[in-house]
Amino acid sequence: MLKQCDSMAGGDALGTAARDLCTAVTTGEQNAWDQVDTDYAALPQPDGSSCLETAAYQVLANLVQYHRAHPGAKVATQPGANTACPLALSGIVDVAQDATALNPHVPAEGGTVLRLMGRFLAVSAVLVNGQSVAATKNAENNYDFVAPPSSAAGPVTVQAVAPDGSVLTGSAEYTYDPAEVPATPPTTTEPEPPASNPADAPTESVSP
Repeated sequence: MLKQCDSMAGGDALGTAARDLCTAVTTGEQNAWDQVDTDYAALPQPDGSSCLETAAYQVLANLVQYHRAHPGAKVATQPGANTACPLALSGIVDVAQDATALNPHVPAEGGTVLRLMGRFLAVSAVLVNGQSVAATKNAENNYDFVAPPSSAAGPVTVQAVAPDGSVLTGSAEYTYDPAEVPATPPTTTEPEPPASNPADAPTESVSP
């Protein structure tokens, strides 16, 4: 279990606090709980805009308060029956462009790598206007797919598909730009030869 704590992401203050909490619960060591207290005191309370941040903060707060009230008690853990936040697709971004633009533009020939935004456990494919396209897992809750080519410009609807074939809640859009029409080179014509004038024709002189 402790090895699982070490593998937890700690990229921000809340992630670090969650990892330290996992270590404290697993080992029961007082110095580990002291570190959790330090982490918790430095954390701002989430504003509620992120379900995951709010849920993680609430678990941290509950366990810190429990340990303060029962410093010698061992905290028992058990798997939850559900996820703390709903699984859903909420947006699409172009990984090579602005990651805040949730409706990116894609050329008609496709080929753009797009990323699913939202909360997922596992995604095996996406549906682009009903067309199945493979999805690739980069990291936990991080899935990409390659936009297929499209013969029509305009927005398309994307849905995420779980490995069991079920379609996750939510949908998102991206937009195909019109196909570029190749420029037609100008046509050239050979100049016509000037019309002959009978008056210009040479004349023969006849000797008597």
